[in-house]
Amino acid sequence: MNQKFILAFILLVNFSVTNATKFFPCDHEDLPVPTVRFDPDPLGIDENTAFTVSGTTGAFNFDIYKVLISLVDKNAQEIDEVFYDVDPPIKAGSSFSFELAYKLEKSLPPLYFIFVGLYEHVNGASVLNGCAEGYSLIQ
Repeated sequence: MNQKFILAFILLVNFSVTNATKFFPCDHEDLPVPTVRFDPDPLGIDENTAFTVSGTTGAFNFDIYKVLISLVDKNAQEIDEVFYDVDPPIKAGSSFSFELAYKLEKSLPPLYFIFVGLYEHVNGASVLNGCAEGYSLIQ
């Protein structure tokens, strides 16, 4: 009985310190995937959130000029969308890690998806060339 209690306690502690959101490759794109973390996780309304995006542009083979954070609901309806300029741009072939300040000012549904996109400039247009998607379930 005591062993079951200890195991349950360890699992509870483990789950309580684990971030709620995991990021994966984007479903609709065959693109390199950056590492994405944010704090606090899960997102809270009117809370300052720090998104950390990292990786190696050698895997991407392009310069990073813009980053997009987009939140959508289960019906693909936009909740929020923010573009960030990366200045100076991160050159291809280098490691990168940067923090983006984000503040959610809208309410969230119980299930929402987070898209983080990395963009380069091609002929004057922004082109998506790296992305990660995650989801969070508010209980």
